[in-house]
Amino acid sequence: MHRFFYVCMSLLLIHGVASAEEVPNTDDSINSTDSFKVKELREDFLVPNSPAFAIMGLSPEEVITPTTPQELATALLNGIDANGNFQSGVAMDFSPYLMLVGRDLTLYDYRHNRAARILSRTQLSFAITKGAEEADKSSRLALGMRVAILDSADPRGDDRLTACYDRENDLLETERTNLQRSIAVHRQNIRKTNDRIKTLENQPNLPVSEIEELRQLRTDLNNLASSLEEKLAEQANLKSRRQDYLQQNWLTCNTEMEERNWNASNITVGLAHVWVSEDGNLGQLDGRGFAAYLSAAYGFEGIPGLDDRFHLIGSVTYRTNETIPDPNSTGQFFEQDTLVGGLQLRVAGPDMGEKKGGRDLAFFFEYDFIKNMPHDSPDETTNRWALGADFKISEGFTLNLSLGDETGGEMQSGGSFVISNLNWSF
Repeated sequence: MHRFFYVCMSLLLIHGVASAEEVPNTDDSINSTDSFKVKELREDFLVPNSPAFAIMGLSPEEVITPTTPQELATALLNGIDANGNFQSGVAMDFSPYLMLVGRDLTLYDYRHNRAARILSRTQLSFAITKGAEEADKSSRLALGMRVAILDSADPRGDDRLTACYDRENDLLETERTNLQRSIAVHRQNIRKTNDRIKTLENQPNLPVSEIEELRQLRTDLNNLASSLEEKLAEQANLKSRRQDYLQQNWLTCNTEMEERNWNASNITVGLAHVWVSEDGNLGQLDGRGFAAYLSAAYGFEGIPGLDDRFHLIGSVTYRTNETIPDPNSTGQFFEQDTLVGGLQLRVAGPDMGEKKGGRDLAFFFEYDFIKNMPHDSPDETTNRWALGADFKISEGFTLNLSLGDETGGEMQSGGSFVISNLNWSF
């Protein structure tokens, strides 16, 4: 488990260096945002928990938050689960399509090609966890896929974001065009001045007035040549000045997008397969069942006072052949099917420290209705509630902490739980 963990983190660090935040690339000509690469547009919301943990029933939240798929995200889990056992694990979520072609896929192609949008919004997930208690030493592995079928928070489809980019582009295009016109006028004036000088120099016995004119023309020619040299130097420096300008102003556009979209309405569906080793030996992992879920979020769009502060999320998850520690027999397990229906309300908290876009802090309250269907005993229901918070430590890093309690049922040990997640995305 430790060796696997270190390998995963090494891969993430390598990818993180290669995926440092980029500003949309520009060249000497300023183009429409349609030519931007999809990889260059990304959001920096609070990073949610990995759905792979929720599929195994080990997430701080049973409600799975539907989000825009990231190119790569990871999560670390530590805490006491709802069965009272300590669990630790690591999860990775990635979009194969964005990792392979994100650097080449343009915004125009993304918006006008349905297949590209579907593939970009498809994310693969895997997670591995290990119990540390005598009652549960099991290892679990989950592999899954999810698809965002409605994604209002997708920056690649945000017309207001691209309009903001285009506005900044237009300002720079105007500057570039005015500079080119000024250079053309200077060159034309230099040609006219040269022609007049040559005409006067070829005339014998110039009168005093034309001698004075010739002297003035030569002075004007030197001034025009110096001014043209300055304009050409300004044109040569425009690219670096433009990059600095765009970096500052596009980050402002991103911040505005993140503030209005952090709680956007989304719908996501997912499917996963779970393997379990009851004694914790990774070599003894055995396929145990499948899980499927539907998750939807509503951001109260257009309702003043609610659309910028609240996020309502609901999800339904069905897990087959879930392996549960037997509370009446240490080290023993039983299997059951589980149906979970959950509702979560998220509230934006005050922004902490230097704001870098989106929300720095969010609190949530969650209620889950859980129907447990053991294979060898009668069905029973439990109720779970949880309180928690997400805090954005820095760009791409979010700490999630939740605590709660589960009541009802005889086969489930229930009780209080405290779980923390460190989530990291690119």
